[in-house]
Amino acid sequence: KKRPAEESADNTANRKKSKNKAETAVISSGSETEQTNDDDIEQQLKAWILTEDGNVLYRQGKYTEALNFYQEALDILLKVLGNHHEDIARSSFNIGCALKAQHKYEEAIKMHEKALKIRLKVLGNRHQ
Repeated sequence: KKRPAEESADNTANRKKSKNKAETAVISSGSETEQTNDDDIEQQLKAWILTEDGNVLYRQGKYTEALNFYQEALDILLKVLGNHHEDIARSSFNIGCALKAQHKYEEAIKMHEKALKIRLKVLGNRHQ
């Protein structure tokens, strides 16, 4: 049987291991697995909130404001995830939708093409 001091040392070591595991999250996207730290996760959460706010504005017909939120979300995600990630494709698609709603068709097409190219690269042709 372990003495209390030994149990306490074991508990402290286990807490440190748990904390280290908590500091690194594994996010799976397509065939790639990326390790992200807490700051990256926090930034991704911020981008998700900005996107949701943009969606509300879009549904209210406030396309210019929505576009600003979508663009800020994309800027954050590009820094955290790089150019080729499903979330980058989704953000690019949202921007394209806001541009289309503003009758900026050429810009909208470019963003939708960018989204499609990323999705094909990340998810492949057979993804549904």
